[in-house]
Amino acid sequence: MFELLLAICVVVVVVGIWFFLRLRRVFGGDRLESLADDAAKGRERGERLLVCFGDSLTLGHHSYNWVSDLEKSEESAGYAVLNAGCNGELAYNLVQRLESVTELKPERVTLLVGTNDARAIDNLDAAKVYQKGQKLPQLPDEAFFEANFETLLCELESRCDAEVIVVGIPMLGERQGEPVNELVERMNGYMRDRSSAHGMEFVDLYGALREHLRGQDTSAGPSYSGSASLRLMMKSVFLRFGFGWSWQRIAKRNRLLVLTDMIHLNETGGRILLELVRERLSVLNRE
Repeated sequence: MFELLLAICVVVVVVGIWFFLRLRRVFGGDRLESLADDAAKGRERGERLLVCFGDSLTLGHHSYNWVSDLEKSEESAGYAVLNAGCNGELAYNLVQRLESVTELKPERVTLLVGTNDARAIDNLDAAKVYQKGQKLPQLPDEAFFEANFETLLCELESRCDAEVIVVGIPMLGERQGEPVNELVERMNGYMRDRSSAHGMEFVDLYGALREHLRGQDTSAGPSYSGSASLRLMMKSVFLRFGFGWSWQRIAKRNRLLVLTDMIHLNETGGRILLELVRERLSVLNRE
């Protein structure tokens, strides 16, 4: 009996350690810690710098890692592609660490931020969680997002001579008529207008995803709410890092087509984003 209990304890400990090692990637900011070193190595190789700056949609732990594929693309030849994404951040948080990007003097920057702002603005309880977790000076609202987004553009424009590609945020949930997506569309419109005012490229990810979904039945998918999306996100992370499921397989289980959890991109959605960025880089390469 003792030997059986001991064996069970050993199995539980081993499995626990295995899951911990698999899941700890989800919370990592390890790429940020090596950003300056990676940039220096790129310069030593004679490469220019392309920094992908954003939240979890850029980091690629909770979402399809389009930045990794961008690094391998012909449009990025001659560039060291650096991932400066960080989970859970709002536009305010990117402002706080903007210097870590501008001090590298990158030649090109992609900027993708706003999904967490939208989630916080949509729901008061979520706003309180974000305020505490991300150490925000106030409850996030649209004006707070707009002020910080404008600061990002102004600082990128004044502190580094980079070509900036601003990426609009994806929808939250795929169903047509989700109330939260009125907010997402409004935020994307603001980002498009301000990017144009600063002479920066704007990539309409939301529009491209909607076009891909045109004619497909999204009514079977889950209805968006902050709590429902959070539950799906935790399940998706568990299946991905605990059992090695692809984002596509997870999305199918969740009855979604371009998202995994009503927030993050699966392989289909991520490749749509990748192609949009590649197209803009191709244009810049020809100029």
